[in-house]
Amino acid sequence: GYYTIEQKSMKLRIIALNTNLCSDLVGIEADPSGQWKWLEETLAKSQRNKETVYLVGHMPPGVDERENGGILLFQDIFQDRFNERYLRLVRKYSDIIVGQFFGHLHSDSFRVIYSEDGRFSE
Repeated sequence: GYYTIEQKSMKLRIIALNTNLCSDLVGIEADPSGQWKWLEETLAKSQRNKETVYLVGHMPPGVDERENGGILLFQDIFQDRFNERYLRLVRKYSDIIVGQFFGHLHSDSFRVIYSEDGRFSE
């Protein structure tokens, strides 16, 4: 599942995503379990309410930079279509998303998501 926890007095929202729904194990469904629609609605509400948001999930977006898939240099974690959708939402709501935390890789890593034109915006 996926869910959100709201701390009203601090205007803080934690959004827990089911990122397993973004993997290659998922079929061709455009919005598995309605999570993408729910996420965008939740982020829009948080933006209107001027909340601070943390996103958490099991598998991170992007690729596993430690995994050489043989033919491919890196192993994708999310399907491309879900990775692009995730990045679009994170960029769109970058004014309220202050942290993203994921597991799965069993190692420490740090990722920076740049704007569409490759610049870092504050």
